[in-house]
Amino acid sequence: MRALIFTISLVAVCLLPKLSFSQMGKVDTRYVSESSFLVLQFDIQKLVSYERMGSKDVEDIAKGLKKQAGIDLMNLKTVTLQFGEGADPAQFDEDSFALVMNFSKAIDQAAFLKKQGLEFEDATFEGKKFHQSSSNYQPSIFFPDGKTVVMAKTPTLNSLMKEKEGDSPVSALLNSATPGSEIIGAFQNTKAFATILAEIQQEMTVTPINLEKVYGEADSGFFQTQVKSSTPMFIQLNCKSEAAAKKVASKTEFLAEFGKASIPLGRDALKMQANQMNDLAGPNFPPEFKKAMVVRLELYNKALDLGDQILGATSASSNGKTARVKVKLMGGVRHVTTMLTKAIASQFRLFEEMRSPHLEDSALEDSAKDVEPIEKIK
Repeated sequence: MRALIFTISLVAVCLLPKLSFSQMGKVDTRYVSESSFLVLQFDIQKLVSYERMGSKDVEDIAKGLKKQAGIDLMNLKTVTLQFGEGADPAQFDEDSFALVMNFSKAIDQAAFLKKQGLEFEDATFEGKKFHQSSSNYQPSIFFPDGKTVVMAKTPTLNSLMKEKEGDSPVSALLNSATPGSEIIGAFQNTKAFATILAEIQQEMTVTPINLEKVYGEADSGFFQTQVKSSTPMFIQLNCKSEAAAKKVASKTEFLAEFGKASIPLGRDALKMQANQMNDLAGPNFPPEFKKAMVVRLELYNKALDLGDQILGATSASSNGKTARVKVKLMGGVRHVTTMLTKAIASQFRLFEEMRSPHLEDSALEDSAKDVEPIEKIK
């Protein structure tokens, strides 16, 4: 499950910003749980209409998804990721994670199940058939129709099977996003949401603000990404009071300024990692591992480029109990995501090569030709 989540999330988050702008229409919320505190939905199919025919990067990503997860990228319409409350609302529980995939045409369900490499048992919940994992640590799968796949641990899956369209509070928030947004999301303030804020706070090396005290004042909100727009990113937070909205807006601007000022420190950390890798990479160090590490460092470097642009273009304001955060960039952020696409495609190639130890060195060299050498990291 973790591998599948990572694979799809990586492609969705880093590739979808390259997609074209067109109407998304009404958001499919049939399997959005009312207990979810965070929901993300990605419009995958726009990728096919935007990318040039014969793009090697897209072809390699499609091959990787097909081989590793049994997913046909060209048939995949939307991916919805959601995080809900587990047995203990005060603890973040990955067992409450759910993944919903919608395809443009019917999928081979038997082949999909086989590709997961898990054992399933036929089961029934409230008259609906699903495939229950034989392991408590792996996801079960529900095919509500020929074009939809719902994956989650059995208790979470059963709760989703009971949901009806529009039942969830976050469903209305998702539909508040501008039609045509490539990425949309919504959240509601629950105990699990507060727990996530506290965990992020603990993991931060420097804590310029108390995230839980500031963003804990937001009851709910939604966000959207329209990469070709001059306002490629927008977030709206519905707060408990006017004072809370003002605090959220002012602290968000401060956090953006602090983050931008910290970018050079991130670059220094990457340089240090690159130097350490060069020191450790002796004559017996596997070349495919070094190339994989180069790809990862370069991806982080591109992420810093993207972060530098976004943070520098971020502004926030409040009106009544509503706080709004905008990123304004003329021309959007497509030029940045183009670089990310190459890095991700290279990562898929190198992943395959590391699983094939008998490949010639020349094949390894060819696969990494689009990757910047470590020495070029800023």
